[in-house]
Amino acid sequence: MTRSLPTPEDASDRKLLTDVANVGWHVVKVPEADGTPSWCFTVGLQHNFDHPEFVIFGLPLTIAHVLLNIGGEAVKAGRSFHTDVPYDDFLEGFSCVLRPVAVRWQQPFLGYARWFYRGAGFAALQVFWPDSHGVMPWGYTADDCIRSSQPLLYEPTVELARVARRLASMEGSA
Repeated sequence: MTRSLPTPEDASDRKLLTDVANVGWHVVKVPEADGTPSWCFTVGLQHNFDHPEFVIFGLPLTIAHVLLNIGGEAVKAGRSFHTDVPYDDFLEGFSCVLRPVAVRWQQPFLGYARWFYRGAGFAALQVFWPDSHGVMPWGYTADDCIRSSQPLLYEPTVELARVARRLASMEGSA
């Protein structure tokens, strides 16, 4: 069943819809604000390729954008990515691990995707990148920078997901 697309309201909406139609996905970039790290996410992978969207946190936007496009190109070529499997596709010399984003975090962190899909009818995978020693942000020995820049959106609570400060800064900028 093909889902109807939303009606664009402005140039940003038209750009997103054009990218999804012509490329297969669009990358949304959310800049750093009030001391909370930036993030990027895809829109259109599930619509065009029946694959969950990607989201990545804490990297410079230009690098995050490139990494998500690498993932998008792999999906477009027929590759599927799964949870808790190390992948070398995204960062040269380091393995990334993907974990599912809990539905409760879609609105605050993937809001534009919710607009596109007209609600929570999509899946997303968070791309986690390691510290210089290969430790993921949930590891006890992970660098503080890695831990603070990557929330754990697979976790069900604000505390476990480490999003309290990020959510507070987003409310302050609304």
